[in-house]
Amino acid sequence: MKNVFFIGLLALTGCSQPSDSVVDNKYQATITYTEFGIPHISAKDFASLGYGEGYAAAKDQICNISWSMITARGEKAKYLGAGKSNQYVMEDTVVKALKLPQRTESNYPKLSANVKDMLTGYAAGFNRFLTENPNFESWCSGSNWVKPISAQDIYLRSYHVSQTLPRIAAAIYSATPPGTNHSAAVDFISDELLAQSESHTSLAGMGSNAWAIGKQLSATGKGMLIGNPHYPWFGTNRFWEKHLTIPGQFDIYGVSITGIPNVLIGFNDNIAWSHTVSNSQRIALYKLQLKAGNATSYLYEGQYKALSSDTVTVEVIDKQSGEIESVVKDVWFSHHGPIVQFPGLKWSENTAFAVRDANLENSVLIEQWFAMGKANSMQEFKYAHQQYNAMPWVNTIATSKEGDAVYLDNSSVGHLSIEAIKSWQQSYDNNAMVKTLYDDRRLTLLDGSRALFDWVQDDSVPVPATVPFAQRPQITRADYVFNSNDSYWLSNPNQPLSNYSPLYGAVDTPRSLRTRMNIEHLESAAAKGSDGKFSLQELQQSILSNQALSAQLLLPELIAACAQPMGSSRACQVIKTFNGHFDKASKGALLFREWLQAYKTLTKSNKKSLFAHKFDPQNPVKTPYGLSDKPLALQALKQAAQLLERAGYTLDATLGDAQIAYRGETQVPIHGGFGAEGVANLLAMGWKDTEVPVVQGKALSDWSKLTDKGYPITYGTSFIYSLAYTERGPQAQAFLTYGQKENPNSAEYANQTQRFADKNWRDIYFKAEDVKANARQTLVIAGE
Repeated sequence: MKNVFFIGLLALTGCSQPSDSVVDNKYQATITYTEFGIPHISAKDFASLGYGEGYAAAKDQICNISWSMITARGEKAKYLGAGKSNQYVMEDTVVKALKLPQRTESNYPKLSANVKDMLTGYAAGFNRFLTENPNFESWCSGSNWVKPISAQDIYLRSYHVSQTLPRIAAAIYSATPPGTNHSAAVDFISDELLAQSESHTSLAGMGSNAWAIGKQLSATGKGMLIGNPHYPWFGTNRFWEKHLTIPGQFDIYGVSITGIPNVLIGFNDNIAWSHTVSNSQRIALYKLQLKAGNATSYLYEGQYKALSSDTVTVEVIDKQSGEIESVVKDVWFSHHGPIVQFPGLKWSENTAFAVRDANLENSVLIEQWFAMGKANSMQEFKYAHQQYNAMPWVNTIATSKEGDAVYLDNSSVGHLSIEAIKSWQQSYDNNAMVKTLYDDRRLTLLDGSRALFDWVQDDSVPVPATVPFAQRPQITRADYVFNSNDSYWLSNPNQPLSNYSPLYGAVDTPRSLRTRMNIEHLESAAAKGSDGKFSLQELQQSILSNQALSAQLLLPELIAACAQPMGSSRACQVIKTFNGHFDKASKGALLFREWLQAYKTLTKSNKKSLFAHKFDPQNPVKTPYGLSDKPLALQALKQAAQLLERAGYTLDATLGDAQIAYRGETQVPIHGGFGAEGVANLLAMGWKDTEVPVVQGKALSDWSKLTDKGYPITYGTSFIYSLAYTERGPQAQAFLTYGQKENPNSAEYANQTQRFADKNWRDIYFKAEDVKANARQTLVIAGE
């Protein structure tokens, strides 16, 4: 039975409509919950819509939202202490040195009225829930950092998520002039920590798949979409699902990252889209030539300029005594941006390195998402990208009810002139350091002594000094487009793209196994119906087939190697039974996974290629391939078998015997593959950005991911949705793999995980009559 409650000036009531006293309130929203705790929020205006969303979001995600707020404000150390390896101190220092709160404070008044109304309402709704539920139940219950928030806090949160520099805090914090005294905290920053910091320049580990199917390949003759972001299952980058409606004005369904209002990935009656992390380089690395005898002065256009320093004070609580101390740190800057240190790129007497982030002045991202959600056509949707040009580090893959399939790398990168690109290309061709940094570390090294490499200022571009919309990679087709985190080059392999800024990533280079697997799914005749077109069910089956390209490329030759005299073993017998899919019931999947990890390690240590046949840019989907070294392959199989037996697994154990989603007290065996395996449905381990308790396990080998808890999943396929536009409108099904709620004791913390494990897609209710027919509970919330 559907329950109706009124929350506001009224007590609980059985009435079906609000009274006049509720209607007269500043904020008024109706929240209808359908199965799995999905809120469908309807309101009279954007302020009330934000109010309803803020209340419902706090109800489900109060800890993660609050954590995201203290992160954006640079207050983690104030409430949580210095953090592991001084991480919280470093993050807070960088946030303050970059003046992120001050930047959003000055830009907030420039936001549109509707966006400000939504932010104001969201803050009021969040605060309302917190006031009424001071003893809420979740993993952070009783924490003093869970506090009321403001509209400016939410805007700061949305701005902070676009930034790269706070993610590389260790690289910035460690940068100290050579020969000067510095703290033990700086001495503690190891090359390993700097390498981790460097990996965040490209958001390593963050990924996604997205497919837009055009009218030529759609069984409905209209657009279809698969959105499959691979994101953390814990912490502030969890997605939260909702349906937002202002009757006759605004109607959108999808998800956002916790603490950000509106929909970031989703659909309306006309447009559906998803995002993938772009292969672009949002930061540029500048090499500075220092003055002899003065390591804080660098050459620029024949003159020496002084580096500047900003003295930052961070409050740090001693978790034992509760006392607050102040930690003071000088953060150094060139006119390009802050000085950094990465492995092999240190601040010496002669050289320093600086970075510039294209998103540092990106103040309109929240406006672009708002405009995208309101778009009534693909033309309007594209114009939202052109008007704001503010996607920070993601591609957009979209479809329309008319059947357009669109790919846009609208991520923000620095605008290098044509002359600068030509000069950099010459350096790439002739300078091993420039080439290695670009090819192997995704860092574009520029000469910081020349104005040639300053970014071009164009007053028509909303985010200063970034590439104009027309010069960003984009393609529209009637069959399909896709992305799986490689560069724009093969957004559709039948129409390769090229000749964009090198900051948008490389072309004519090997694609990841996952990219190639996605292409095989989309190009496969067998995956489509007899009509050669995709139905919604066929798209669902493809994206969750768990077919591993690594097995397709290597397993036949591994089995052939097992036929040799030295290959007769129990492991060889089992590996022959592996079906090449990482499904729960797949026998031999554990053995193949561990073999692949061991084989990669052995080939690398022996300086041999993983594949026998090299990459061919004329055949990028099929190359490289083949087993390069059969004796090493058999040695790796032996190592893999020994590891599994030592860990207590039989060699023919299924994937589900070890790959587990730990959801509170519930353990859910789960399907999906790791990055090296080339499975579209990506899962991973080890990701956590809060202090929520997470099962991670202890590694059993330095070359394997296997732990004493198996493979505990903490990251990967998150909100995965499939959509087809039909004569009745959008028809969609989905999973939010980890559920709506952060509280491990909630039923809505694990119930979708089991559905995902069973590949049992759930319906999305978008039409008003469907929401009404499937309502479980309704709240009418009103307030001042």
